[in-house]
Amino acid sequence: MLLMARAAHRRSMPRHRNRYPPRSILWPSLTRLGRIRRVFATVFSTIEDDMTVAQSSSKKNRKPVLAIVAVVIIIVIGVFVYIEFGGNSGPSQVIASLDTIQWVKEIPGNTVTKDGNQVSVVTDDSMVSYQIEALPKLPAGTVTVRYRIQLTNGSIMVGILSADRQKWLANSEINTPGVNDKTMTVNLPSEGTLVIANNRPEKGQSSFEIEKMDFLK
Repeated sequence: MLLMARAAHRRSMPRHRNRYPPRSILWPSLTRLGRIRRVFATVFSTIEDDMTVAQSSSKKNRKPVLAIVAVVIIIVIGVFVYIEFGGNSGPSQVIASLDTIQWVKEIPGNTVTKDGNQVSVVTDDSMVSYQIEALPKLPAGTVTVRYRIQLTNGSIMVGILSADRQKWLANSEINTPGVNDKTMTVNLPSEGTLVIANNRPEKGQSSFEIEKMDFLK
């Protein structure tokens, strides 16, 4: 009788208990991927919790519970993949960089010198005036400009002009001596032009070196 009772007890146990592999099987392959490991730990914890609920539920309610668990798992993994590989990817295509950009003087009284991997500029002594223009022009659409400029003296403005050169579509002032790393992102309705201008409260020269300049689309 005891053996028959044990056999009946085994038959009454849920047959899907071991359908999911234990975490120890997957864990070694995830040891170098800390963030992914934490996501999978959360997923498996959710599975275990909800499987407990499913096992304690009647057969009639078990399938809806498992369906909800599956949806939650898919959502968690989907959000993680989007954040890690899609949401933060940003612009990927470099359309121009410092070694391919041509700098055109906008005014005759300044000095522009290309020295290795940087461009050195000494402006004229005007208060506010365009000094250099970058070619190629920026295409229509969402464009990101990333740059590193070391300001030695004075104050300058880095900006993107509209196609008719009548207004700034984006601009950023640099008036702190030293290295300045900045990023501008703008949605251009048509072609735009990146220019660097002298931007002083009184007449005087500014000097700076462009150490990095990338246009990304």
